[in-house]
Amino acid sequence: MSTIHGFQSPAGASSLGPTIASLLEVGDSDVHEIDFSDVMVAQDVIGFLGNMTKELLHRYLPNPQLIDSSFSDLIGTIDRKAFWIGKTESLILTLDIIGNRHFFQIPRELWETKARRWN
Repeated sequence: MSTIHGFQSPAGASSLGPTIASLLEVGDSDVHEIDFSDVMVAQDVIGFLGNMTKELLHRYLPNPQLIDSSFSDLIGTIDRKAFWIGKTESLILTLDIIGNRHFFQIPRELWETKARRWN
């Protein structure tokens, strides 16, 4: 499986596009926000994101043993934001847990856009 990279937003970052561009060292014009509902990710990505969400919840919550959510519930915490990076064709998904924003860079071979029909 290709590597999924994760990174945390710097403190005080307010705008996602420029923040992502800075973290990935690409130009602002290379970061394109796309509708999360237009994207499909591989099953491996869903499992990875579920595990990372649970790990991050354990990191930020004082009593992690109280977490009894399923992965599908945890995946629901992912923001409905996605960014396509033109230079690498990777996808960035964002996750906010207790005010701490994390980004996950999904390689191109692990995601695709959904086919849409025009009526």
